[in-house]
Amino acid sequence: MRWIPQTLRAVPVMFEAPALDVWMATLLLSLIFLPPMRLAGQVPFRVDDIVAFGGGAVLISGLLIKGKLPRLDGISAILLLMAFVTGMVTFLVGSSSHLSVGTKEYLDVLRPLKFMAVYLVVQRIPYDRCLKTLQQVLSVSLIPLVGLAIAQFLLLKPSSTNLLATFSLSFTELDVDQARSYFGLRSFSTFHTPTDLGYVATFVLMASLALRELPHRRRTAILAALGVLLSGTRTFIFGIPIMLIGFSVFIGSGVREKFRRLCITLILLSVGALSLLVIIPSVSPDFAENTTRSFGALTTGSFDQDQSILTRLQNLQMVLYTWEHAPYFGVVSRDLLTTAADSEYILTFHRYGLAGILQLVLFYWTGLATLRVNESRREMQLFALFALLVTGLYGVTQGALINTRVGVLVFVVLGVLHAKLPVECADSTLFPRPMSPHAA
Repeated sequence: MRWIPQTLRAVPVMFEAPALDVWMATLLLSLIFLPPMRLAGQVPFRVDDIVAFGGGAVLISGLLIKGKLPRLDGISAILLLMAFVTGMVTFLVGSSSHLSVGTKEYLDVLRPLKFMAVYLVVQRIPYDRCLKTLQQVLSVSLIPLVGLAIAQFLLLKPSSTNLLATFSLSFTELDVDQARSYFGLRSFSTFHTPTDLGYVATFVLMASLALRELPHRRRTAILAALGVLLSGTRTFIFGIPIMLIGFSVFIGSGVREKFRRLCITLILLSVGALSLLVIIPSVSPDFAENTTRSFGALTTGSFDQDQSILTRLQNLQMVLYTWEHAPYFGVVSRDLLTTAADSEYILTFHRYGLAGILQLVLFYWTGLATLRVNESRREMQLFALFALLVTGLYGVTQGALINTRVGVLVFVVLGVLHAKLPVECADSTLFPRPMSPHAA
């Protein structure tokens, strides 16, 4: 039995930098490229679940062997609170509800725990190494990701039965007919839905704007913008120009520099918009028609012209029901969800009431507040700010924090921002002692 102490002593070695680099790259690549699976045909399962929870288990084991506990900063404390509140509300409401509250509802507690595991492990990686890994994976992964999206857009039709269609359908758990309806209209590449592709592509686009050392930065920006367009995610197609204008106005120093940047941004947006108006109708008339209809509905307020917008507005009925019957802790159950109930904020309020909305508010408040920790990491601060803004915007019509796959990305970014802070010299206390905001 002498091998047992030797094995335990080897656990902390697994958390040396090279092993963590491999762990982080594996996590990101499995998030981006691997399809979902189901155990015994029922329980949803992903490879990145094993990577995330496995990394968290090894981290905790290594610290316990050293007689320490993981330190909790604001973000990890909020995530632990979200897991606790989700579990408690599910138990309390589920025990007295006439609606169906089953295993799936209780498993939702694992989502914030997965985010916390990823965030804490990424923090253990030296800043320069985890930043390099993040930049390389995002830049390289975008090439096959957008390549597959182009193939789905140009080579597939709803009636296609070729190898490319079969391969594409393996990445989504949507109804086959619904997934096929996207062929030639909205690409989803290796993701569950086109909007997930749009979120990830927007994420990488923001990285190309904020991180000057991103490999092949201009190529990455072009491919990311193309990915957003191919996904047909109107939340970002209309939202990105606003964010870019805001970036030009508020980032930088000097009125002249801001004005110059704003002019360049407006010129590029105008040229891009005019080019798309010419190219898209000839490439995909259906896509052009849908986008024009959505723009017209948003500008005129005639939402009955767009079924997607109209359906999401009708989801407000769930808000009214929850406000009337369960305003504080929600209904927890999924029984009353409509087929197009996608908004993270509506879903959170419907299922967890004001307690759930308060959790989201606390997360974004804490995330923005922690951006001030490392003033020397200005580019990473800017990327983290973009990541929070994109995630918050996505929640209006879809949701990242309720998505155990793409929702991991924002916590990877926040973990990189705070990498190798007081965590590397934390003692056995659960909460750290106050540190200088300029600690490196």
